[in-house]
Amino acid sequence: MKEKGITLIALIVTIIVLIILAGITIATLTGDDGIINNANNAKEETEIANEKEIVDRATINAMGNNKRGNIVRDELQDELDRITKVGDTEVEDSGEEFEVVFVNTNRYYTVDKDGDIIEEGKIVIDKSPGDITKDENGEELDGNTKETAYEIWCIEDLVEYSKIMNSTSSSTVSNKYIKLCQTLNFKSKLSYVDYGTTIYDEFLGGDGNTSLIEQLSENGKGFYPINGSPLKNTGIAKEFDGQGFKIKNIYINQEEDAGFVGKATNLCVKNLTITGIIISINKSAGGICGSVLTTNSIIDNCYNYAIVKNYSSDGSCGAGGIIGSGTATITNSSNYGEIIAEKNAGGLSGNSNGLTVINCANLGKITSNTDIAGGIVGFTNSTTGGVYIYNSYNLGNINGSIAGGIIGYVYNHAECINVYSTGNITGNTVGGIVGSALWNNTSQNKFENCYFLKSDTVQKSAGSKIIVNASMLDNLTDTTINELNSYISNNGSLTYEWKKWTLGSDGYPVFV
Repeated sequence: MKEKGITLIALIVTIIVLIILAGITIATLTGDDGIINNANNAKEETEIANEKEIVDRATINAMGNNKRGNIVRDELQDELDRITKVGDTEVEDSGEEFEVVFVNTNRYYTVDKDGDIIEEGKIVIDKSPGDITKDENGEELDGNTKETAYEIWCIEDLVEYSKIMNSTSSSTVSNKYIKLCQTLNFKSKLSYVDYGTTIYDEFLGGDGNTSLIEQLSENGKGFYPINGSPLKNTGIAKEFDGQGFKIKNIYINQEEDAGFVGKATNLCVKNLTITGIIISINKSAGGICGSVLTTNSIIDNCYNYAIVKNYSSDGSCGAGGIIGSGTATITNSSNYGEIIAEKNAGGLSGNSNGLTVINCANLGKITSNTDIAGGIVGFTNSTTGGVYIYNSYNLGNINGSIAGGIIGYVYNHAECINVYSTGNITGNTVGGIVGSALWNNTSQNKFENCYFLKSDTVQKSAGSKIIVNASMLDNLTDTTINELNSYISNNGSLTYEWKKWTLGSDGYPVFV
């Protein structure tokens, strides 16, 4: 008689099957798309939705209770305390905005003066403030790759970075990758680990006794630009990546070149937004960089909302939303801030040579007090290289002695292709595309597919010489958009990808 039982092979197979099933079960429970992770995500999403609803209710009540319909910090805090419990939330006044912090979840919501939630995030406390060679948890970084880039998590990190780049130790950082890891607001206490520290006061120009947040405000000396010293003109990093985050409410007021970066060679800045006030007394001022010195510099996907001012009467200086003066390739970037210069003012650049601009826009007001203003570039001093503006537009109003919708004044060599301007242009000599020009070889200049709106603007240069083949239109229609897109389709091999156009909410063409 055969004995019944489980053979060794059958037992092994059974164990293997059970292991596989167990693995599948564990993965189902704990994987990135597992039940536990999905449950946690759902819980977090519910919490965030609930917190947003609380903020909305509190801001509506606070505005309703205020006789002027304004939001006041104490009134907003009172409403939050009524809806939740005293101590569950904290309200910080960060200039033009309020930040509502939920203490138990460590999340915050930024509310503008109209009561709208414009940002949200998780509060990250940097364990090594002032040391960009460590991540937020204190782990070492080498900065040699994008993955191991030095990290900026707080205002102290940013100030320390500036301090290093303005010292003899700048070479230890200038050849590294650096990235901004969260939005930083100079007026927000949440952006500091210790906003009351005085350890950077002497570096920033104080007497050693002023708190960091006060010194960086308009009541203090302000932020000292990276490479702010007149002797510093090196690259600031292999690449500075803002990762789509913002540096908000920056205040800079310097004698020398002023900007997030003062002056630099081999500049590479990407994915960064700047807001605040930037002023240079004697040199150039720009949202991203005051003065850029080499043609291989790249600025990509950067946005300026800061007011930029330049008071220098030196014709080699300028003020611009992205760079004040110099040479670079600027792509996929825009200026929204007001630009004011004594001499040369431009939406992207005040005074440039060897400049290439692609897929860019100006939406800010541009003013030159005594000389040249342009929607994209003010003065193009092309003695060492041409200025090339492709697939870009201006919506801002332009005012200067000489003023142009795209370029204020062309000296020697420029190209404008697939561009348009709708801004109101005023001055002694004005043009819908170019204000005025002096060049030695007209065959080097190229103007194709240029458009501007009909007004009192006449496209002319000195001596009323017509200089561009531009279309003066009553309005910009779908036909105009088709012509802009057709130029891209019919000119295949472009150095950089040109963005396609569509009709914007204001009735003018914008990028898709």
